[in-house]
Amino acid sequence: MDNGSDAGDHDQSVVDPVFGDITLTWRHTDDDVTLTASGDHVPIARLVRSGAQPSRTDVPIGTRDPERLRLFVDDVECDIVPSPGQLSRRSYGVRVEGLGNTRLFTPSSSTGHRLVSGSKYGGRNEIGVFTSTDNHIGVEWSDELRMAGLVSTVVEPAPFDSALGILLAGAFGTGARFFVGNVVVGVVQSIFPQ
Repeated sequence: MDNGSDAGDHDQSVVDPVFGDITLTWRHTDDDVTLTASGDHVPIARLVRSGAQPSRTDVPIGTRDPERLRLFVDDVECDIVPSPGQLSRRSYGVRVEGLGNTRLFTPSSSTGHRLVSGSKYGGRNEIGVFTSTDNHIGVEWSDELRMAGLVSTVVEPAPFDSALGILLAGAFGTGARFFVGNVVVGVVQSIFPQ
């Protein structure tokens, strides 16, 4: 995984099919790392990691420790609670509360994360799916959900959702393997170390 926090200051362009061009900007100082998502039709979302050195190299922002992270949307601080990111897929989620919203950024597949309204995925509250691979972030807004032969409309995306989803995809990456997949990879890596 590209570790954005170690790559130095740089910008990344993302095209949102609804809200247009979004720029992700990485900036480093002696004390912290800041990732900012901004565009003409979205609020400015900013995630700040305290400490110049990352504690985790598998996470682009360098940590999943909520004590080292501060999130702001249009300069209003929001609560951000990343799960630890260990064996289960659920442990790779990130919960955000602020500006009258609760959002959960949670794995949807081995390559994607879904952004949902509320603190738990319930099928009808999916807003969109984000993917992050090799310096490219993809955004796909959900327009309907098909489950068990039923079709349901989903939550309409807002500018807040675009800025937040793109920021979180850049900061934490996307996707997670199922628990069994993680166990198999762990066993293989212990038998055949690199």
